[in-house]
Order: sequence, then structure tokens, then C-alpha cells
Amino acid sequence: MVKRLNEKKTTKVVSKNEKLSKDVIYCTETVKEAEAAIKEKMAPLQGSILGKPMIKIDILSQKPVMVPYCLLEYHLYVDRSIGKLKKSLEKNLDVGIVYDMNEGHPFQYDLFEEGELPLQKKHLTDELKECMLERVPDKKMLEQTEEYIQRKVAKKFYGREGKLTLKKKKYFYRPAIELETAYKNGNTNTRYAYLDDFGLMHEHIFGLKVRVESGG
Repeated sequence: MVKRLNEKKTTKVVSKNEKLSKDVIYCTETVKEAEAAIKEKMAPLQGSILGKPMIKIDILSQKPVMVPYCLLEYHLYVDRSIGKLKKSLEKNLDVGIVYDMNEGHPFQYDLFEEGELPLQKKHLTDELKECMLERVPDKKMLEQTEEYIQRKVAKKFYGREGKLTLKKKKYFYRPAIELETAYKNGNTNTRYAYLDDFGLMHEHIFGLKVRVESGG
């Protein structure tokens, strides 16, 4: 999520808003078979007693999809200066966010630990286009992301909002199986069994918390 600007180890997250051809997209790598991914997704939802599911959940339908995401990197400047203490109280941080453009919510991404997001380029075939889910508008994404950074980083660690500058933005897709599921009571839900091994880092991780608090 956050790295210190004076850290010796440099971390390149994305290239400078690289412009792709209209027939090329970025994707995470597919590493799981559909059946295995679905089983992995359903297991914690159903629970288990002696190897048998506790909760009955039926899969009404399933289809391959490409779920839209975006990796954003912001510069955050927070001024907590009071008189001569100005320099020591100024905070300059780079904050990474991965935004789910399907369901519409941001996650923190640890730029320092995770480094560059491993993505592949794929040619946009007609078959692939049919699998791509619709993206939420950029305006909504940026508003929610910036509010999230102010609340979860600036206010939480420094007690006030800061100035945000968008440095980089990179759209990508995650391959998944979209599942329409139904419980015994008739309630239905849409879930996604992802075929990649993409992981997200959150602010509760101790090392990340230390970097935020000590970043200068």
C-alpha cells in the first residue's frame, strides 16, 4: 500500500500510463482449472463436518468471465507542520490501490512488498470480449479510491486529510468463473471463482503499518 520515498529499494509498479492498442488488454495469469477454483470457492461457504458440507448451496449456472480491475498509484502529501517543526511533520507517501471495477470497491496494495503487479498482455478476440464484464465509471472509481485513501491512510495515521496526486493508472482483468448460487431458503447470489493466484495485502499487516507510520 505505502512505500517511503527515501527507501533505497526502488519498486516499479507500472509503466507511465502505458497506452495499449485497442486489441490488447492486461490480464493476470490463469493458473487454476475451473473445477478446482470452484471447489476452492465453495468450500468455505458450505462449511464441513467430517468432510461433508454443512450448508447446501446449489450452483444454478456458471460461465467464464474476465473481471475488470485497476491498479492506481497516488502520491499523498500530509502537512502537520507547526512553526519550526514543519519539515519533520510533513509526510510524503506513495499509496497503492487495487480497485474492483466490477463490484465497485478499493483494496490497499502494498507497493513495497508486492512490487510490480505481474500481468500478461492478451489480444482482444471476439471470444474474450464476450467474457469481459462491464466496468464502473472512472469517476466513481476515482472518487471512492481517494475517499478510501483519505480515510484509511491520511486520517487514520496522521489525523487529517492530505493532498492526493494520481501518478499511475493501469487497467487489467482477472479470469474467473461467475457462479449463480442458491441457498436452501431460495436466496441467490453471484460469486466469482478466480483462476489466478492474485493476492491482496491489507493495512492490518504489521510491517505495512510500520511503514505508514514512519514514512516521511
